[in-house]
Amino acid sequence: KWRIKCQENETEIHASYLAKVEKEIAELKQRHMNTTAKIAEHRRNFAELSHRILRVIVKQESTRKLGLALSPEEEAIRTKLENMHALVSTPTQFRGRLSELLSQMRMQRNQWAHGNFLNEYTLDKDATQEMQSFLTMQQKAVAFLIDTIHKDMKTLKIISEGMTQLVQG
Repeated sequence: KWRIKCQENETEIHASYLAKVEKEIAELKQRHMNTTAKIAEHRRNFAELSHRILRVIVKQESTRKLGLALSPEEEAIRTKLENMHALVSTPTQFRGRLSELLSQMRMQRNQWAHGNFLNEYTLDKDATQEMQSFLTMQQKAVAFLIDTIHKDMKTLKIISEGMTQLVQG
């Protein structure tokens, strides 16, 4: 009996210690989340301040070098930036190719509409293959849409029949 009482006391001590540890872990997790949020806030603030400093430096350099010619290093950087801007601002190759294919299709359609059936403009093998894959993809998409519409129509018919039965019954 004394042994059981000692074990119960030890169990209570362990349970209280576990509760204390659990509470401490919860507090540490909360402090960790608060610290993480503060770090994120400080990083954002640091980025904003860095950007402000950069803008001030740019204005300062611009006013300092007002009227002076660009140095060779600055000229090299300017040309690199212009080249990068040209690369970024040009449409993507795929979009350009698709635009070219659409123009070719319009030209052929106009020739056929005016009765001029001479096919003076032909597509190369890559363009034909790309057009074929694009049209196949479109055809599959249209078939999927038609299938979905048919399923929806069947569902609507079932709903409509159910509603008429509810109204009549």
